[in-house]
Amino acid sequence: MIFNRLKHSVLFCILILTAQFSSYGADPNYWSWAQTPPMGWNSWDCYGAGVWQTDALSNADYMAANLKSHGWNLITIDIQWY
Repeated sequence: MIFNRLKHSVLFCILILTAQFSSYGADPNYWSWAQTPPMGWNSWDCYGAGVWQTDALSNADYMAANLKSHGWNLITIDIQWY
């Protein structure tokens, strides 16, 4: 009895999610919002809360020289910058 309810609940969730995501795929305007995700560097990913100005500038210089032509154009200085 409990297994049947669980099975039906899971099936219902899968159907709802499938219907929701497939409706977005049918609208071509949905895909024109952003051709790629935001492409950039975030200080937290590399340094946590311990990023210094020299670190950020070095990464920005590298990205400008090597990655900008591929769409990387965002630098984020994250938590505890002071």
